[in-house]
Amino acid sequence: MESVEIVRSILIHFQNGEVEAGFALLDDDALMACPFSPPPTRNRWHGRAEIEPICRRFFGGLFEHFEWLEMNLEQGRDPAMVFGTGRSRGVTADKRVYENEYAWKFVVRDGKVAEYWEWFNPLVTISFFDLESQDDLNLATS
Repeated sequence: MESVEIVRSILIHFQNGEVEAGFALLDDDALMACPFSPPPTRNRWHGRAEIEPICRRFFGGLFEHFEWLEMNLEQGRDPAMVFGTGRSRGVTADKRVYENEYAWKFVVRDGKVAEYWEWFNPLVTISFFDLESQDDLNLATS
């Protein structure tokens, strides 16, 4: 499977709540970074042990329905690199709607995602998760 297809597959698995299938495409030593993550959330996680709880919470439980409305992925000059943009929409059990836009950079090594960089609009995240008073994602830096 080529790099773009590996990245597309992991995003689709997570969208569908197929967390285990997504982790099968994630390197055990992977880096996940979201440089625009607002405090008090972290913005960098290293290794499956740190990444797995976040993905399980976000893709496996927080949303009753989650989908990528748009996903544009292209291989970089280096075949291991994939760049992309996307838009998502998620609906929680209490019918709150989360919509955001993304820019991505992925690095694929040995058929698995080794680096996952995601930039998104932090103002949407702050508003949706009410980060001034709580941390819905349980991703606090402490």
